[in-house]
Amino acid sequence: MKSVSLVLFMMVLIICTFSGISLIYGLLFGLLLFIAIALLQGHKPCLIFKKAVSGILTVKKILVLFILAGMVSSLWRASGTLYFLVSEASRIISPSLMLPLDFLLCVFVSFLTGTSFGTAATMGVVAMVISNSMGINPVLSGGAIISGIFFGDRASPVSTTAMLIAEITGSDIHQNLKRLWKESIIPVVITSFIYFIAGLLFPATAETSFGSLSLYPSGMVISPVAVIPALLILLLSFFSMPVLLTLSLSVLSAMLLAFFLQKMDLLEILSVAFFGYVSDTGDISGGIVSMSGVFSIVLISSCFVGIFRLTDMLEPVEKAISRMERRLPRFLVTLISSFVIATAACNQTLTIILTKELCSHLYKDGSDLAVDLGDSAALMPALIPWSIAVSTPIASIGAPLLSIPFAFFLMVLPLWRTFLSFSHRRAAIYHA
Repeated sequence: MKSVSLVLFMMVLIICTFSGISLIYGLLFGLLLFIAIALLQGHKPCLIFKKAVSGILTVKKILVLFILAGMVSSLWRASGTLYFLVSEASRIISPSLMLPLDFLLCVFVSFLTGTSFGTAATMGVVAMVISNSMGINPVLSGGAIISGIFFGDRASPVSTTAMLIAEITGSDIHQNLKRLWKESIIPVVITSFIYFIAGLLFPATAETSFGSLSLYPSGMVISPVAVIPALLILLLSFFSMPVLLTLSLSVLSAMLLAFFLQKMDLLEILSVAFFGYVSDTGDISGGIVSMSGVFSIVLISSCFVGIFRLTDMLEPVEKAISRMERRLPRFLVTLISSFVIATAACNQTLTIILTKELCSHLYKDGSDLAVDLGDSAALMPALIPWSIAVSTPIASIGAPLLSIPFAFFLMVLPLWRTFLSFSHRRAAIYHA
């Protein structure tokens, strides 16, 4: 019954993805299904409720941080911060280096914003427009952009994904980030080199003037002072300040810039913080309301953890993972598990939560688990074409789905980590 229930749940999630139905409904179906199984096993409703709430309590901090993250996304636009960063970074663009710059600029913006969706909607769109105007193959430019936008999801101090991983593993986010940054260096260099070679093999067929492209809203004041909210994120993160304080100060500084630099009134600023920033084209970005979907997904998904423990729902899968662990390094086991889960879960949040639940017994240290989740479960959904983790950014930048196999960073990083894990395993066996 356990295996059948899990398969049924995954099928419902896949149906929701392909039919355009919100994943929230699929998650609610799964929650009711697993509650029914718990009742059939003889567990009392009050105990089931307590177990569900215990799962929510493990992510209570991240739910608060979602609110601040949504405000950062919208207020960085309203204050001119994001547009200043994009505008300055884009000045270095050269047609012959466009592909590696697509990747590196998206890495930079995703690190600052901590969101793949937000990076795709800003720097990703800009990079795609410039690449298209140069005649660069959209499959390659789309792959470079998708590669870059997911860097911040796993390794940004303001990433809700990184915060979620730290919260559920009971680890320190700053310690996790330092390790993730260190392990990213070689994959970033390798990926940049691959795109550099691709740019030489498939050169741009046209030239474009950056100044001819409209990058920011009419009336927006682009000033160096607008970089303050971003600098606060970098400086406070460097000194390992609490994420809640870091985000709060960035939000406050962005509000002040919106008021004094962009001449917005207080009610307008509060509206932007809550409902999101409205562009000249009518598109709405960020805001507390924009986080309601992922907020709900995390809230419902976290209920599964306690119920799964109560019912031993994941026992068959855990046994299969244990058999793999005898032959393979634990990172590779976690990577394979996260990829399989991602094919059905269709989103990062559920993939991370379920992978953690299935693979946590392989780890003694929460930081080790957090780093491995960041390099596996946080990235694998981006390689699944029907996953909202990648289908939404692909749609935002207007790239073909064929770009996904050319998102080299999403494959280079796990391969590099797999190589390291085999090397460490071999060294441990030799010294033993």
